[in-house]
Amino acid sequence: MPDEKDPRITVNEDEATITVTLSMNGPGAQMVRTDFNPSGLSDVDFMKMVVAGCINEIDVLGKDPRLTAIARTKAEEFAEKAVKSITA
Repeated sequence: MPDEKDPRITVNEDEATITVTLSMNGPGAQMVRTDFNPSGLSDVDFMKMVVAGCINEIDVLGKDPRLTAIARTKAEEFAEKAVKSITA
C-alpha cells in the first residue's frame, strides 16, 4: 500500500483506485515525444504522458546515476512498446 501521507498519491479504497500526480515538466516529455502522435489516439497521448511523468520522477528520486539512466532507458522502451501495442 502506498504511503498515504505522500501528497502525490490519493487512495480511494471504496472505488479500488489510486490517483497519482506526476509532473509533466521535465525531460520525460522529450524522451517519449509526447507531441508526436500521428494516430491521434487519446490512449497514445495518455500512455506517453504517464511514462513521461514516471521518467521525471526517476530523475528526481534516483540516487545512483547509472541505475537512474537504466531506469530512464527502460521506461522509454516501455513507452515505445506500449504505443506499438495500442496502435497495432
